[in-house]
Amino acid sequence: MPTIHNLLAGRYTNPAEGDGICAVKLDRDGLSLAGAAHAGENPSYLTVGDGYIYALNEIEDGCIVRRLFVSEDGLVTDKDGDGGAVMRGPGSGACHLCFDNRSGLLFASCYGSGHINCFNTGTLSLSCSYQPKDAHSSHAHCTALSSDGEWLFAADLGRDEVYIFAMEEIRSNRMVPEGSFKFSSGTGPRQVITGLSDNRILCINELDSTIALLYFEEKGLRLHQEQRLDSTRHTASGIKNYPGSAALSEDRKLLIVPNRGANTLALFRTDNNGLTYKYECNCHGDWPRYAAFARGGRYVLSANQQSGNIALFEYHEKDDMLSFLHSLAVHGVSCIAAL
Repeated sequence: MPTIHNLLAGRYTNPAEGDGICAVKLDRDGLSLAGAAHAGENPSYLTVGDGYIYALNEIEDGCIVRRLFVSEDGLVTDKDGDGGAVMRGPGSGACHLCFDNRSGLLFASCYGSGHINCFNTGTLSLSCSYQPKDAHSSHAHCTALSSDGEWLFAADLGRDEVYIFAMEEIRSNRMVPEGSFKFSSGTGPRQVITGLSDNRILCINELDSTIALLYFEEKGLRLHQEQRLDSTRHTASGIKNYPGSAALSEDRKLLIVPNRGANTLALFRTDNNGLTYKYECNCHGDWPRYAAFARGGRYVLSANQQSGNIALFEYHEKDDMLSFLHSLAVHGVSCIAAL
């Protein structure tokens, strides 16, 4: 088993619960709870940036993001004990955060209203925001920055579309898409993953249970689909599958996709030829919403929302497979952030 890894778990909270974010230790004994911190209602998504932890509150009225401190032992704290410094923006149902290390800008996607909000973490204020004109059909779900930091891609699950924003414009407080890629109706792009070679990006599609490999043509500001494949091969007859938030390894060669419905983790290899399905195993829980790698890439974690547990796996590179090690109860777990 590994030396100590510090993790944080976001989750959906019960009204009676005072604490939301859980600090989790991963060591030779497996997973254990190390503490918890108040971060408002439903701190369902977390991201790390500039020495802080940012947590959104997934609520129906407004977009609320909190900035908290993380101590050396992985515990979340705030100076005043009031749940952290707060940034507010328009929208509802915030579900994803993306931090830009270059500019200190933080992007929040709002599933309920379709808003994509950009916050200045230096001033703790809203810089700019985008919402499609026909917002009734829009469900913004994720943003991701290009490797060079010059472009922002945004997945809109409701409109079956991926938007392309120029960071130069956003840094000037203007947020309007420069281009977009439209999937067929009912695809439901949930997550955009960048960092692959040759201007390629991955899109995890929730509604049709697929993974799309797209090529970004920067000169023409266009995206082209190169590959599309199923996110699981284990769906039983009559069971609908909805892939959750996938994890890409630090070396960008391994993709882990959690499958809600099939209740599996699927492993794909990435190379210059695209994606290759390699392996799939039980997630050891129900409704795996989020997959994550611990630092170093040897250990994989699955946030199983409906069963309320984090499952720990070891990755075996030689055989391209996962072996189950341990499970930790965390009610309503929805996200895992490695520190």
